[in-house]
Amino acid sequence: VRVKQGDEQYILAEERLSQLEGEYEVVGAVPVKDLLGKHYRPLFPGLDLAERGKADAYRMLSADFVTVEDGTGVVHTAVMYGEDDFRLGQTNNLPTVHTVDERGHYMDFVPKWAGRYVRDVEPEIIADLRERGLLYHEDPYRHSYPFCWRCGTALLYYAKTSWFIRVSAVRDELLAANKGITWVPEYIKDGRFGEWLSNVQDWAISRERYWGVPLPIWICDKGHK
Repeated sequence: VRVKQGDEQYILAEERLSQLEGEYEVVGAVPVKDLLGKHYRPLFPGLDLAERGKADAYRMLSADFVTVEDGTGVVHTAVMYGEDDFRLGQTNNLPTVHTVDERGHYMDFVPKWAGRYVRDVEPEIIADLRERGLLYHEDPYRHSYPFCWRCGTALLYYAKTSWFIRVSAVRDELLAANKGITWVPEYIKDGRFGEWLSNVQDWAISRERYWGVPLPIWICDKGHK
C-alpha cells in the first residue's frame, strides 16, 4: 500500500502498517507486479555499483526469502554478503562488487568510511541517513549471526571464489550405496545419514584456515586444470 504521512509518502506491506508512528492515510493499493523492475535512487549514490559491476543494479525484484514478519516487507539486498542475496543476484544479473575487503574494512571508493571497520561505523551510517532525512525509525533488535567458535569474534558473510566437489551430481548413487550398508545402529541409515544424503550439497574443499592443507591442483598457462 501507499501511505501518506505529513509531507511524505511511503510504500510498505499492508500487514506492516502497525510499524508506522503517528497518524497516516492509506492513499491506495500498490500491486507488487507494478513495483517489480522499477528503478530507485540508492541511499549511497557515490558507490557507483552499477558502473563498477557493469550491470543494472538499482531496481526492484521479487524474493521468496523476504517476509512480512519484520520491517516493512521491502528490503535491500547485499549480493556479496549473504547466500540468499547472492543467489538472487545471480538470477537477476546484479553486479558482484565488494564494498568491503577481507579484513572487514570498507574499500577506498566508499565515501566517508574508506578503510574503516564495518562494525565501528554503524552508528555513523545511521547518523548520516538521519541527517539526510532518509531514516524513518531506528530500533535495536537481536538476530542470529555467526561467531568464531574459538575466539568469539563476530564473522562477516563474504562471497569468494572457491573450489567445490559437485557431490549433488552423484546424489542418487550415494543413496543407492547407502542402502547396501549395514548400519549400527540401524536407524542411522534412513535417519541422520540418509537424510543428510538426500539433501547433500556441493562440498567446498578450499576453506581458508590457518591450519589448512594446500590443494593439489595445477593450472597451466592456458588455464587447464
